[in-house]
Amino acid sequence: MKLFGRNTKKGIKNTTLTLDSPDFLSSIGLDPEGTGDKMGEITYFICMKTLCEIMGKLEIRKYKIDQKKGKERILDDELNYLLNIEPNQYYTASTLKQSIELNRNHYGNAYVYMERYRTDRNGGKLKALWILPSSEMTIWMDDKGLFGQTNAMWYVWQDAKTGKQYKFAMNEILHFKSSITFDGIVGKSIKDILIDHLETAQSGQTYLKKLYKGNMQSSKILLYYTGTLDPKGEKALVENMENFSSDVGSGAFIPLPVGLTATTLDSKLVDAEFSVLKQANALGIAAAFGLSPNFINDYSKSSYANSVTQQQSLYSNTMMPIFKCYMEEYTRKLLVADEKKNNTILEVDTKALFKLNPIEQMGVLQQGINSLLYTPNEGREELGLPYIDNSKANELVGNGNMINLDNVGNQYAQK
Repeated sequence: MKLFGRNTKKGIKNTTLTLDSPDFLSSIGLDPEGTGDKMGEITYFICMKTLCEIMGKLEIRKYKIDQKKGKERILDDELNYLLNIEPNQYYTASTLKQSIELNRNHYGNAYVYMERYRTDRNGGKLKALWILPSSEMTIWMDDKGLFGQTNAMWYVWQDAKTGKQYKFAMNEILHFKSSITFDGIVGKSIKDILIDHLETAQSGQTYLKKLYKGNMQSSKILLYYTGTLDPKGEKALVENMENFSSDVGSGAFIPLPVGLTATTLDSKLVDAEFSVLKQANALGIAAAFGLSPNFINDYSKSSYANSVTQQQSLYSNTMMPIFKCYMEEYTRKLLVADEKKNNTILEVDTKALFKLNPIEQMGVLQQGINSLLYTPNEGREELGLPYIDNSKANELVGNGNMINLDNVGNQYAQK
């Protein structure tokens, strides 16, 4: 066949390859099965989901630490609305917190742009919070003062969609890093550290997927035949078998010529200790996130006491360092200088982590009121009830005759 005077061949397919297509990766010697997103590994996903949901359900509250009064909550309506309800017009505060934690773990760094009012009476006040794509961010250290400030740090966003570049000063970005950082500036992601473990887990999942797609039959078949075949005949025989198994019917039945015997080459999962190795690898990935076996649905050695201990370990060993990281970054970037001088902080409220059933909660509050730790109105606040409009409800009362704190011991005074 001729086209514009040139000879053409039939059967040539016109295909387009992208940089991440399996055919292109195979052509340059890369394994397309090992280049998938690490979020597809189930243990990795469960760990990320657990940490993101924990951060999404916790509120950020403002406190002032006073030398006489101790720690006292401050009601800041504008800041509270941005941090706990609506950081901008497109998504909620829970979505923002979950996205921050996801980027912090998956990429090692999470960046949030603090948009402020430029003019009018609200000039300088916080207007909105925007999550920035961590994969498109770089950090520049200006030790020569090229941008007008010596030894300043700048955050540069290279927008992949528009091709534009945006530069932010250090005080315009909330930067949350992972706990692994070599220079204190940029965090290291868990997926980069555990690349071998994650790829091993993905390879195991890929193997099971192929096994299920093949109806739990081996993908290797040994062909025995009597007599001899030249290399060309052997190649033709194998090609015919492969074409028949993939093109005709389900591939479960293959016709064999007389004198030919087919035997599957099996590798049993039990003999290879597949489940044991898979479980050990999953536990290692979960431990890197600071999560106990219960959180990845491994209850093989679980009991009630063990489960309670794992819950406590999650708070004290895993979440407390994360909460402190958030508290320090929120406090130093969102509060003004006068507030920081007066020992004002922004802290993660952890009460939602220890949510009790109504009976247990009532017992704890009753014990706290009787032990002079809570006032009645503070107890009602914990239950979500309105305050009682009575001055006595704001006073500490104790056990016995429910007397005021100032009168405790007066019954023993000599008359």
